[in-house]
Amino acid sequence: MIRPATAADVATIVAIGEAMHDESRYRDPLPWCAPKVTGLLDWLLASDDGLVLVAEAGGAIVGGFLGMVEDHWCSRARVATDFALYVVPEHRGSTVAARLLGAYITWARDRGAVLVQAGITTGVHVEATSRLYERMGFQRVGNLFEIGDPKHG
Repeated sequence: MIRPATAADVATIVAIGEAMHDESRYRDPLPWCAPKVTGLLDWLLASDDGLVLVAEAGGAIVGGFLGMVEDHWCSRARVATDFALYVVPEHRGSTVAARLLGAYITWARDRGAVLVQAGITTGVHVEATSRLYERMGFQRVGNLFEIGDPKHG
């Protein structure tokens, strides 16, 4: 079941977020900060422009999605963007990720988003996740480049 998160879910979402962080390429250069993530979740839950979804199976949260909608930086047109999509390893390959993405797309369109964006920057299952996004109607539109801290490689 996919549902909007509540304040009662925040601690579980933070724990799942930490698992996502630990699995990702971000674990070394970006130290996990639970209070910052909690603040983001609180803001998203309180804002009409914020989205926090959870996926449940057997009464347990097994995945989630964080996103928001805002005016594009150069326009008053609304654009939806994601912060995170995560499914615990035991539920990958199921329909959880697709259902979370579908709920995000519907939510974004209901809020007037003319563009709905989602990215993959964790380095986890990039090609499989890309194929899922494309099956959901997303198109590849660019690339992400970065320069890391020279002290950390």
